[in-house]
Amino acid sequence: MTFYLKRLPLMTLVILFYSCSKSTSIEGGFIPNDINGPCVSCSYIPWCDSAEYHYIDTANTGSNDYNVYLSLMSDTTINNITYTKSLQSGNVVYHRCDNNITTLIRDINGIRSTNTILRADLNLGNTWQEVNPGSGTNVVTDYRIMGKSVNRDVLGTIYRDVIWVREKVSINSPVFGNIISSETDNYYAKYIGLIETIIRDGQTGNQILHRVLQSYQLP
Repeated sequence: MTFYLKRLPLMTLVILFYSCSKSTSIEGGFIPNDINGPCVSCSYIPWCDSAEYHYIDTANTGSNDYNVYLSLMSDTTINNITYTKSLQSGNVVYHRCDNNITTLIRDINGIRSTNTILRADLNLGNTWQEVNPGSGTNVVTDYRIMGKSVNRDVLGTIYRDVIWVREKVSINSPVFGNIISSETDNYYAKYIGLIETIIRDGQTGNQILHRVLQSYQLP
């Protein structure tokens, strides 16, 4: 079981899911009423064994297909808390869903980072922050709920129960203070997951990447 993740920019976190007995196309705007099968299911980020998502990425260099596959391996305990061990592009990722709070732990270049990428339990305007170690500095991520239960048109499909999260990543420099490196808007549809991502340069505000969901499959 392997989760392959291709052409992922370093400044964004991507989450996504599978294909098994049920194939789902979003061309008709179908959204399942519930999640069944081998899933660790937060409503807005169902984390499912062999989930499959197909995106279109648009950047300055043009457009490319972007495909994501996820495999769940086993439960494991970190700091007395249970996580689901998964493989993401050959790298181990630890996932936890608790009260519609989604947290990922990953080791990158020997440095462990923890990111609570979505708190669906919070109200509009609420915020949270995480500080993770970087290479000689700290990486600060600030999150804000920008919209709840909103509609979002993605490639002509209207998603009607969407949470919009804005994520600002800063480098905490001892000389220059906090320097914003990127600002990302993520849109999560209930029972589906990530449907759209917009990444902008933290200094210029210029768009770096626009990712939109084309189709997906769930178990």
